[in-house]
Amino acid sequence: MELAKSEILWDYIKRYGWDFVPDCKKDYLLLRVFSLENARYVYTNFREILKIWARQFGLSSIIIRYGEENWDFIDFEVCISPEKILASPSTSQKVLSMTQIFLSKSPEIINALDYKGFHETILEATEQNLIIAAVSNITNICLQVNGNLEASRAVWKPSRFIGFNYLEFWRETLDQLEQLKNHLYRDGNVSGFEYEGIRPDGARCRYSTDYYLLTYLDEPVRFGVSRKEDFQVVRPAPVY
Repeated sequence: MELAKSEILWDYIKRYGWDFVPDCKKDYLLLRVFSLENARYVYTNFREILKIWARQFGLSSIIIRYGEENWDFIDFEVCISPEKILASPSTSQKVLSMTQIFLSKSPEIINALDYKGFHETILEATEQNLIIAAVSNITNICLQVNGNLEASRAVWKPSRFIGFNYLEFWRETLDQLEQLKNHLYRDGNVSGFEYEGIRPDGARCRYSTDYYLLTYLDEPVRFGVSRKEDFQVVRPAPVY
């Protein structure tokens, strides 16, 4: 029953473009919906699922935000053990380089990540100041991106990319996209893949990303890991 409800809630998050953000620094799981009615519905029907998800991240509270005013939210606590809190990423002091992170997880392990491992890896990479983006290898729809994707690189805030069709990004370099997909289908991963694409402001940029092919919510997904500095503007945005 819990698995089925978890899948239903995740389907709502994807379908309606709700923000889903585990914030380890502030020690809460944030779900941002569009209305008080949405918030009440989620709280009434899925609060136990949200508690399970929060426990998986070692977080001690959940916030369902439904408006822009300071008081437009529902919050509730998660019962987790003190040992779990002490082991939470929010209290850890890991300092690892990009290479060290992914030496600790071989490509084969990343390719085989389950639902929990997928989100734990995003959390780990976020702590190391890395950018994560997960994009369907079938529809090219962005399914997940972390908060390290900065405006200087991407123009938009990260949450705006959820549901974005990345064919817009690849529209001038579809041959490079096909090359990437062929690499992933053949080898399962590719390190330091260099490519160019079009940002939302129209600028063409060059990037370098480590990509892994994995299954997420029963769909093949391109799991990209980048450093913030691994991009270069090769053609500025047009001025109108």
